[in-house]
Amino acid sequence: MENFVTKILKPVAQNLYNLVCGVPPETAKYIFVAVIMLLGIWILTLKNESEDPETGKKYPIYKDLRTWAVLILLLQSAGYLILG
Repeated sequence: MENFVTKILKPVAQNLYNLVCGVPPETAKYIFVAVIMLLGIWILTLKNESEDPETGKKYPIYKDLRTWAVLILLLQSAGYLILG
């Protein structure tokens, strides 16, 4: 069974490896940043929990966890683009 799986997966792994090795480093950097930005967009689409369930009063924007998560992702992306 192990040889059968290896025979099937080894060519797939080699093709993926060759595909990844063909990507220039500058392009890989932008792809990585694009994935981080997509993660940020997904975070922004999450349910807004900026309202106190007991009083119904809205929290300030700095108490919204999504705000901090997106800010950290932006800082990571900027650092990666500048230093990477």
